[in-house]
Amino acid sequence: MKIWRWITNKDNQSTVLVLCAVAGLLGAGAWNVFTHIWPPEESPKEPPISIDSVSGGIVNFAPGNTFNQYNGIPLDDYRALAEELGVTKEALKSFFEILQHKNVPKEELGDYLRKIAKQYKELESKLKNYTSDDPVIVKLKQGAATALRDGDFAKAEQLLNQASERDIQQAKEFKEIADSRLASAASALAEIAELKDTQLAYAEAASYFRKAANLAPPNNQEIIATYLNNEGMALYSAGEYAQAQDSFEQAWKIFETALGADHPSTLTSMNNLARTLSDMGDHAGAKVLEEQVLEQRKEILGADHPDTLTSMNNLASTLSDMGDHAGAKTLHEQVLEKRKEILGAEHPSTLISMNNLASTLWAMGDNAGAKVLHEQVLEKCCTLLGARHPDTTISAWNLYCSGQPFPDSTLGVSSATAGAIPPLL
Repeated sequence: MKIWRWITNKDNQSTVLVLCAVAGLLGAGAWNVFTHIWPPEESPKEPPISIDSVSGGIVNFAPGNTFNQYNGIPLDDYRALAEELGVTKEALKSFFEILQHKNVPKEELGDYLRKIAKQYKELESKLKNYTSDDPVIVKLKQGAATALRDGDFAKAEQLLNQASERDIQQAKEFKEIADSRLASAASALAEIAELKDTQLAYAEAASYFRKAANLAPPNNQEIIATYLNNEGMALYSAGEYAQAQDSFEQAWKIFETALGADHPSTLTSMNNLARTLSDMGDHAGAKVLEEQVLEQRKEILGADHPDTLTSMNNLASTLSDMGDHAGAKTLHEQVLEKRKEILGAEHPSTLISMNNLASTLWAMGDNAGAKVLHEQVLEKCCTLLGARHPDTTISAWNLYCSGQPFPDSTLGVSSATAGAIPPLL
């Protein structure tokens, strides 16, 4: 009671306040010492998700292995496949999801996985090495690269769209750097197109390439033509030949104006247009373009250059489609001899030329000559590729057909046989 009376005495209030302050400081210091010596225990973190828990299909490339859509992916197989393709496990999981969504036949899974992985790594390298004077854009593209490695394609697309939108906005606000910004924005859209191409979404890829071409500054005609040519290839892959024709024609005219009629890019776009016309049934139009490309490549690159031989092969196939088998035979013989001399008798391109010549001989009624060549191709395919390789199977079928009468209505023998028409350049 005496202490309480002393504390409540008005004359002692100042002393009481000082004592309380000192007590508070001493208490705080004691708590800091206590927590430093005995820190609180951290709550346990949840374990990371194991790759063993990921379900989906797995591709084994050894003979006899199969694609299993129901069992989980074994860790060792999953790691080995990711290492073989040179991608992350997360990206590989996305690859499987894409292929399953697109219903890719299991016998084609290996080729598609390698194709997607190649495009994936090229895009990742572009994003990783991208430079800009805007750190926000750099961060967005680096984030897109990270999302790509994580297999999150939707997030990568979202970040690239943000990068493009920011560049567009900056270009509007700062006129002095408009061309640079618009070019960067177009580049981001083209990168999205490549991302869509990686996902086998060809129509969407074509749409993004068209947006990139429309957005690119007009003072860079070569880039615009490149985007248009790429749009044409995406449309061609989607089976939209009429639209692909328009894109290739635009690319050709721009390349010709900007770079000249003899520039390799100009000739490539002409070649792509010719192949598209041929697939649309306009063989006469294709023939005119292919003859021009062949002559210019002979003059610029030489008669033995691979691109020149490709042009000769394309023209020969078109002549066969037009019924000029004699003209096709002459060109196929020249290509075959040059490829034997330059590449060797067992090179895949040489075997393609032998197959094309054999198909032309069959169309001319020379079944015996066709049979001899098809037998040689089949024997080499068995030796080099194995009896169960798809190309070996096609060669066996071609050999069988060479013993039958040539059909009255051409079934695309010269242009539909294995490798007769090379891919668009």
